[in-house]
Amino acid sequence: MSPAQRGSRIPIAAGLVALVAHAPAQETVRGAPGDGAVRIVRALRDPDPPPLEELARELAREHPAPVADLLAMLERRRVPALEGAPPQALSEPQQELILAALSLSDRGAVYAGVAARLEESLDVPARVVAIQVLGGLAYANELSTLFDLALISVGEVLDGRVEAAFQRSLARTLARDPAGYHALGKLWRRARPELLPALIFALGQARDPRGLELLSELIAWRPEHAVHAISQVRRLGPGDSPALNSRVCEEIRTFLDPTEVESCRAASAALAAMQDCDSVGALIDLLEHESAGVRGNAHWALREISGLAFGPQRHMWAMWHESELRWLEQQHADVLARLVSDDAGQVASAIRSLSERGLYRRERAGELAALLSVAPPAQKVLACNGLARLRSASAVPELIETLEVFPGEAGRAAWTALREITGLDLPQDAAAWRSPERGGGESRATAGERSVVLDLGPLRRRALAPVPD
Repeated sequence: MSPAQRGSRIPIAAGLVALVAHAPAQETVRGAPGDGAVRIVRALRDPDPPPLEELARELAREHPAPVADLLAMLERRRVPALEGAPPQALSEPQQELILAALSLSDRGAVYAGVAARLEESLDVPARVVAIQVLGGLAYANELSTLFDLALISVGEVLDGRVEAAFQRSLARTLARDPAGYHALGKLWRRARPELLPALIFALGQARDPRGLELLSELIAWRPEHAVHAISQVRRLGPGDSPALNSRVCEEIRTFLDPTEVESCRAASAALAAMQDCDSVGALIDLLEHESAGVRGNAHWALREISGLAFGPQRHMWAMWHESELRWLEQQHADVLARLVSDDAGQVASAIRSLSERGLYRRERAGELAALLSVAPPAQKVLACNGLARLRSASAVPELIETLEVFPGEAGRAAWTALREITGLDLPQDAAAWRSPERGGGESRATAGERSVVLDLGPLRRRALAPVPD
């Protein structure tokens, strides 16, 4: 039965419940791969190769589509001989080229090739390739298939190659389809415990704050994986929900336990990434910890949170902290009143005062950013300059908006602030600044694309516990 006759879902035979013995792969098993495909893959090792993206498009256009040949190269980790040149061990760039080409190819044809290979064997190399390919094609509705392929029997030990492929493909799927974060919120509770570390590191690899909710749940409900989950919070940073950010920081603060060195160090780094000013007092106390690692992480965290470059001496940070708290209690309200004054001098003074604060920089940046849409042009410039001094990434969206809507001096000031805050050297163009923003957009996959899936049939739910009635 042809792939076209099978329709959009590619079923796998019921006999695949049992593992099938698989003979060692030989280069002649499937016949000689098309010279065109081999030539393109080998071209990546030329002294001056074309860009990988260009080669991937060319490889995807090969006719007839060499899906089986490409899958065989991935599994055997070899590129066949060509015109007297010996075979090559498949390099990482060549692997990326093949996976990129498959992601540009017809989903039905690729899934048919993967299913055909899995019908022959469910050994580790075949499943690794299937997981890798899914990483370039899958959407949120196919995440359970990744879990199913990773562990197919109750007693199976998770292979390191499978774990690495699972982690990378999960991260790629999340980047392609952010709806995967919602799907994972249900899947992780039924997942085999062996897969949770890879899931956690995939969330960090995706670097999307939408993963904070899931990491928060793992910290709370899987204490054996809490340190790993906390370590990945550092890679995500704060999200758009103040309530979620606050909850995550509150959970992580409980790990600033001086008697637990590993978790204390991880918590310090994560709280720095989250810009958690409520942890400053505890971090200052850790500057006198007996462990050099704990002291070093606490010092780094304080510098990240405050934007200051003080040394590691506790008394300096303690004096600064007390001064900041005193300002909040005694002067903050008056400064905010001056910020909305009709007196331009009072406004300028308030902007300067807010921009000098190192504690709660995110909040002070929000107060200054509010001026960007309503203040006169001269005050917009002052606000942008103040935001540049604060260096809080939370103001980036408002600065991009200012760059786009207000040309002239205000737009130039916004551009300067963006470069100072992010460290990026991008042109004075709002579109250029929007493209590297974290989080991306929602998936643009059509319903038709999502309906083409790799259906594992009886293999499903091997790595996932049954849903209770």
